[in-house]
Order: sequence, then structure tokens, then C-alpha cells
Amino acid sequence: MPPVSVTPPSKKFLAAFNLVELLAVLATLVILFSVVLPVMAKARVKNTQATCFNNLRQLMIGWTMYRDNNSDTMLPNTPGGTSNQIWYGGATEAWTNAVGNTNRVTYANSLIAPYISGRIELLRCPGDFIPSTNGVRIRSYSMNGQMGAAYHPPVYNNTGWRQYAKAGDLICPTPASAFILAEENASSISDGYLQLSLNTPLYPRCP
Repeated sequence: MPPVSVTPPSKKFLAAFNLVELLAVLATLVILFSVVLPVMAKARVKNTQATCFNNLRQLMIGWTMYRDNNSDTMLPNTPGGTSNQIWYGGATEAWTNAVGNTNRVTYANSLIAPYISGRIELLRCPGDFIPSTNGVRIRSYSMNGQMGAAYHPPVYNNTGWRQYAKAGDLICPTPASAFILAEENASSISDGYLQLSLNTPLYPRCP
């Protein structure tokens, strides 16, 4: 049987990238990454913002359900330590080793829990990524201290300013100009009662 001849590969297929070609490929990759990475970062930020807004929306739906089931009464809201029958259950969070940072039991027994189907994760915005000493805090939202005054008097803060116990009380300001819940910075969050500084009004007070 005659030997099988093998044709050696052409030299052009054996040639590797030269330096210029390699640099061109690397430059193309750098340009692609410089375009793609910012787009991906913006997409992550938008996704986080969307989740935070959705959480607030779900909490406000729960707030509305409580109001509808309780003769127009807003979810009660007081400073920490004054009562556990309040919207957030009375748990106090902090930078340090506070029990309320990670104890889900208190939040599971809060007044809002049944109205959000026990979904405690709604109380935290995923953009709140700064942990406390004993872990990631459960809650990053607080309620406007002028709202939910079911147990007032006493007036805890801002004497002389309106506080609202019933949704129907929101005449001045109107519901469209008021807020109930807001994300609070990790440096100041403690209880779920967001105290406002109203000692020097910038606008005329409601009559």
C-alpha cells in the first residue's frame, strides 16, 4: 500500500497575531467595556430605584387597607419606646448592635405586617447596603412624624403644628402635597418615627 502523503499547512495559517493586530484587538475590547460597563451600572441603579419605589407602593397599599379597616384612622405612629402597637412594632435600629436591626419577630408582629402579607422584606430598600454592627438592617423606611397621630395627645414634637390621625384630616396640606413614608438615611434612622424639624417654617402654616 503506497504511503499517504500529508500536505503541510500553509505558512499563512501558522502565523500568529503580530503586535499591531494584538493591540488593535485590545483597544477594541477596552472601548467595548468602556461603553458597556456604564450602561450596566445605570441599569443596576434603575433596578434598585424601581424596587424601592415598588416597596413604598406596597407599603402604602397596606397603609390604605389599614385605614379602610379602621374607620379612616391612619396607622399609628409614635417614637420608639412609647408603644409597640404602632406601624413598625416599636423596633429601634442603629449603627451598632441594636436588636431591632435584625430581629424579624418585632416587625412580624407590627401593625402593618398583616396588611403586607407578612412580607417584612418590603420594609427595606435594596439601595440601603450599609450594614450595622450586627448585620443588614431590616427596615430603611420611616413614617412622617406628623402622620399617624392616633395616640396624640401628647404631641411629641413640633408643638403647634398640625398632626394627623385620620386620613380625612389631610385638608391642609392636601394628600397630593403630603407624604407618609420615606427612606431614611442610615446615619439617622432609629425608630420608624421620622421627626421633622418645623421650628422655623419656610411657608405659612395651615390655618
